Amino acid sequence: MDDIIKKAMAIALKELGSDKFYGLPYTERVKEKALTLAEKFGVKESTLVLASYFHTISQKDKQLSLITIPNKSSLLLKKIGCDDKLRIQVTKIILLSDPNNWDVTKRPKTIEEKIFYDAKTSEDISSIGIIKKIISLNEQDTQDSDIIPSIESFIREKYSSLFFDKTKNMIEYDYRMVTEFIANAKKQGDVL
Repeated sequence: MDDIIKKAMAIALKELGSDKFYGLPYTERVKEKALTLAEKFGVKESTLVLASYFHTISQKDKQLSLITIPNKSSLLLKKIGCDDKLRIQVTKIILLSDPNNWDVTKRPKTIEEKIFYDAKTSEDISSIGIIKKIISLNEQDTQDSDIIPSIESFIREKYSSLFFDKTKNMIEYDYRMVTEFIANAKKQGDVL
């Protein structure tokens, strides 16, 4: 397994670059959150590490849809020698890390799926995640007056979707700081 992890990291180093928002630093933040939760729950870490690397690599390809991101990840996992069972497990974790892929039958069920979802989602509502969201809203030409309510709704929705109280406890400081910033911006009528 160590060989597969090393190969995954080598691909991640090559493919992702140092962009703090979308590159290897982002992957490492998600991975560290996932590993912290895995340790608290006593879960094997290798699937979460592979999901972290390959989710981000596949996500960088802007031509892929939410559904085809896991397919590209599956091909990369096969390329580095993952057995079918592990490849399917990691691919499913990646697929279910986005609620847009959920339906009545497809939702995170295993502890690994829930841990990875929480790790990725908690990164979305971190300080850096909020900056990414603001940039995204600006790129979508969101009106200035709609940015703060959009961010506030985004934070509330993401936070309430977390599976574990352990995740909420882990990110409490960052969550509190971001929500206080939003509350102050609303009071002052500042526009981001």
